[in-house]
Amino acid sequence: ASVGSRDYGLVESKLGLGVTQKWAMASVGANVSYLYRDLVSGDNSVNVSMIGDQHSINFDYRKLSAGVLGLDAKINLSKDVVLQATGNYIHGTNLNGGNVMGSIKFAF
Repeated sequence: ASVGSRDYGLVESKLGLGVTQKWAMASVGANVSYLYRDLVSGDNSVNVSMIGDQHSINFDYRKLSAGVLGLDAKINLSKDVVLQATGNYIHGTNLNGGNVMGSIKFAF
């Protein structure tokens, strides 16, 4: 298969506010923000050919306007070991969902 090139311009803006409470060995934070994304210029389709058959494939792009809520926590288990967890929830036009992520970091 051969897929043609596609050019586009995208604008993304995010405005938010966060607060964090810190202690000697840990911290907890929360944030809220507004996210806006829009395709401002470019192609609405891409040419695809396969085994001599060619088609122009349209892609469905929609504006995105959403609110984002986030929480994070960090615990310093020692000066060389940090445990961290983060979660986000996004809700808006054409997008609803979230993610959760955790990590443990070792310094040596």
